Amino acid sequence: MEKIQLAKIASVMGADASGSDILIDKAIISPDKAYPGCLYFELQPGTAANALALGASAAVSTQPGPGRIVVPDVMKALDQLAGWHRSLFHTWIIGITGSVGKTTIKEMTHSILASDGPAVKTYRDIDKEAGLPLALLDLSWEDKSAVLEVGFGRPGNIAEMSRIMRPSAALITAIGTNHLEQCGSREALLEEKLAITGGMNPSAPLIINGDDDMLQRAYEILPQEIISYGMENPDVDFKGRVLSESLQGSELEVSYYGRKQQIRVPKWGRAGVYNALASFTAGIIAGIEPETAAARIASFTPAPHRQSILQFGGITVLDDSCSANPESVREALRLLSMLPARRRIAVLGEMPDLGASSENAHRAIGRRAAQCGADLLLCIGEHASFTVEEASRMGGVRTLVFSDIASLATYLANDKRAGDAVLLKGSKQQKLGDLVSMVWNR
Repeated sequence: MEKIQLAKIASVMGADASGSDILIDKAIISPDKAYPGCLYFELQPGTAANALALGASAAVSTQPGPGRIVVPDVMKALDQLAGWHRSLFHTWIIGITGSVGKTTIKEMTHSILASDGPAVKTYRDIDKEAGLPLALLDLSWEDKSAVLEVGFGRPGNIAEMSRIMRPSAALITAIGTNHLEQCGSREALLEEKLAITGGMNPSAPLIINGDDDMLQRAYEILPQEIISYGMENPDVDFKGRVLSESLQGSELEVSYYGRKQQIRVPKWGRAGVYNALASFTAGIIAGIEPETAAARIASFTPAPHRQSILQFGGITVLDDSCSANPESVREALRLLSMLPARRRIAVLGEMPDLGASSENAHRAIGRRAAQCGADLLLCIGEHASFTVEEASRMGGVRTLVFSDIASLATYLANDKRAGDAVLLKGSKQQKLGDLVSMVWNR
């Protein structure tokens, strides 16, 4: 954030700090990170006093008190300030949304764009609703670009974020089956995701996964120029073809606009290839040279718990515990089936936000686990019984259900064998990735 007078910030939020000549250089939402010159937004009620005690120049709060700027809604005030701050800059901004791959594509695209100058991004460890406005408030005059992840939190929030950030371009990765509890149908979810174009100029491009059945409807609905990528649809603008695949990654050839570019993808599996293809497309649209984009993808280090392959004394662990939805779990089970092993163990957690389809979705994953040759299926979560019931019905796989991660860890620690290949796949909240240190890396 460029230094701004507190009085001006208050007026943008419709509040009063008249006469204050204090300069603010950063907005924060964690009270323990407070320092003189920062403005604390009290999203956690009752924490403003702590932030002020640690030196925050002021706090935005719904409660009056010394050093506080009082607003009716702290989150809305943060959004207001972020939208105003974004209007000060001509920075090229791409917003990324979709049911799978958002975070990896955001990180990879940021790496590509940063090759051309300073670039801002949303951070992994910040609350997803506050993450985007805080990233916009991080913009400075030096920044050439920004890559912002836009997650679905509730109906209408993607449209609101689009109006705040006013993207120069947007990218939608897929329309899956997660968030059906809030949206009710994939058609409604498509509408929510397409709302990322709401704050865009009609001439601004939308990048879509051209292999996604639902996203094909974007051509009929939107006025935007649509640029597509994919591997199955012959009509996409950026067509990918896997040349080779190994545990160390994949070799990908991309054909686009009469040109070809070969890319080494440092992640194994279909998801990694699609992430690289999406990021490469975004980089080219942003004006990055193809050789530079390819080099940045090749040197990219994936975030932890995202299809990370770990080795522990003859045991291979595929840690993909960052999230879980039917599409990503099916792909993870496919990868498990391809790992060389004496015994394949699938450790599966909950797939959240599926609404009325939860039981059927978890049953389908049980069938998939059996079909993929899992020898042992260990499940945890509200719908675990449906998964193991269906896998047991298929036959050929031993199944167990656990009530908590501690008992699951104890079982795995007592039953680990050289030659095992173990998949960890569940929602972020279940923290199945903690099993790595609890069981194998002790």
